Amino acid sequence: MDRKNADELLAQTRKNYDDFSASFSQTRDYVPENIAALLEGFVRSGDRVLDIGCGAGGIDIALVRDHGAGYVCGIDVEDSVLAHARGRIGA
Repeated sequence: MDRKNADELLAQTRKNYDDFSASFSQTRDYVPENIAALLEGFVRSGDRVLDIGCGAGGIDIALVRDHGAGYVCGIDVEDSVLAHARGRIGA
């Protein structure tokens, strides 16, 4: 495959992923029961948490709201998903 075709394929793949991730993040506005149970006792009140691969931020919000985390920093490689997460917390 030549460079031009590879670049075009990569651009289309990125667009498709952006479209998919934006709609997928809309389905992640809750924390499943098994994940909520896993978080019990994991974070103490006031803890600082780094969430690598935070997605739409549902777990991060739960860490603060339900488990008393003092600060949560969520990072993700997908800008559209992070935009959704920021919107959820009003940032």
